[in-house]
Amino acid sequence: MKTDVIGVRIDPETSIIVRKMIEFRIVKNKADAIKFLMKHGLAVTKKILDTKEKSHEILWKWKKEGFPDLPEDLSDMSITERE
Repeated sequence: MKTDVIGVRIDPETSIIVRKMIEFRIVKNKADAIKFLMKHGLAVTKKILDTKEKSHEILWKWKKEGFPDLPEDLSDMSITERE
């Protein structure tokens, strides 16, 4: 199967989004990132990246400061919530 090669010029904001998608390993390369953007749209992609950035910040904070102390009755609370 022969594919056509098309050069696409994107704005700086979209370029940053593409780099973040590769950094967070949502996609493997720039071509996959553009395909992902075309399939899902810019708004959905930004929402996914925001979620990834928030979780990355939390993990970085936990690595730096250690895990937060959880209340001792947390397991009892989760059991009652499930019932």
